[in-house]
Amino acid sequence: MFVICCVIRHILATDIAREVEGGVQLLKTGSIQLIVPDILSFTIKKDASCQGDLEICYVYDPSVRAKIRTYINVGTMCPPDSCTLLMTHSGSAFGLGSEQHNGNFYGILVEGSSVSCPRYIVDGRSNFTILELPTCPVIVEGAMLPKNEKTKPKTANSIVWIIPVCVGLFLLYCYYWFLFLYAIKETAGRTTNTSQKVFWQQSISAKYCHLGIAENTYVKKYSISRRQREEQ
Repeated sequence: MFVICCVIRHILATDIAREVEGGVQLLKTGSIQLIVPDILSFTIKKDASCQGDLEICYVYDPSVRAKIRTYINVGTMCPPDSCTLLMTHSGSAFGLGSEQHNGNFYGILVEGSSVSCPRYIVDGRSNFTILELPTCPVIVEGAMLPKNEKTKPKTANSIVWIIPVCVGLFLLYCYYWFLFLYAIKETAGRTTNTSQKVFWQQSISAKYCHLGIAENTYVKKYSISRRQREEQ
């Protein structure tokens, strides 16, 4: 049953990002890998109803681990191998250079800075953990999702096969439970048969032993009577 729940949860999980014109829009909190250009920048498309902040962690270059505490954006709620970036809906930023114009809020990670941790990049990819998102759209400018993480819109057809999978897993569970019960029954049957066999063997042995004693007594009595007749 635990496996069934995990399968359903995985199938119905909502994607945390999607590609849009000009970059990748962040949709949900969680971990994600992005293909990012040389400059990591964010755009918050603000409106009057926008609430909440952008707080995101990025994995830092392990070559600076020995001096990681010299950077200002280490710590907070990020994993141990990550540094923090923060953009608030009020217009302030932490770990980023920021500016506002055209009603939008822009943040840029200055690579090579002695203030913020250097980002770890492998084949243009970096790993992030999204801790908080505002209610207005957040775009990672120029970013792309790796091919194996690109998402397709979910339709009713993508969930149709959930039922057969769940039924199959349930039948497999019942099959193994039946084998378990059958093994217990067979073990109990063998134990009972062995006990009965021992009981009958003991009974037969006792019977033959009794017959042997009776036969010996009869032979002795017959021999004595015959001897007495011969003496007479």
